[in-house]
Amino acid sequence: MDSNRAHEDFYRAHPDWFTRDANGQPYRNTELYVTCVNSPYYDEYIPSVLREIIERSHPEGITDNNWNGLERDSICYCENCQRKFHEQSSQPIPRAKNWDDPVYRQWIQWNYARRLEIWDSFNRTTRDAGGPHCLWLGMNSSTISAQAQKFRDYKGICERSEIVMLDEQARNDATGFQHNGETGN
Repeated sequence: MDSNRAHEDFYRAHPDWFTRDANGQPYRNTELYVTCVNSPYYDEYIPSVLREIIERSHPEGITDNNWNGLERDSICYCENCQRKFHEQSSQPIPRAKNWDDPVYRQWIQWNYARRLEIWDSFNRTTRDAGGPHCLWLGMNSSTISAQAQKFRDYKGICERSEIVMLDEQARNDATGFQHNGETGN
């Protein structure tokens, strides 16, 4: 799976499920619209898709290439994020990246916690639908900085998961073809 983005027709049908910049415009990645981790898309729609896949195909598990939503360089200002962050912090979402701002740091921690909630929710869904050994596994990078950029708490994920799936698609002359083999070590 790749649950992070969707096509324009899906965006138009459910605009409240997608990320928004400070001007209210949807975030996009290529021609696709980025879904919001705090919307019903992640809480209801994806769990229903997971259940449907399991009921139809009976897999032993499901991997998800890009499950983390918007990355750390961007701030989502959709109504879902604004409401949920305010409920948790009694603060508005920060207007800019500023590590000296305690509210920004709180927003960072809130985002990490949300990704772990998603991990737990998707695993509950797959186990409920497919049995105790049916796992949902979000693909992860072997690079800690890449994990952090995507709000993925590597330690928290490893504590929750029986297996960790690494997806290292980078290819460059500096690391050579052996990089992927070294990543798997």
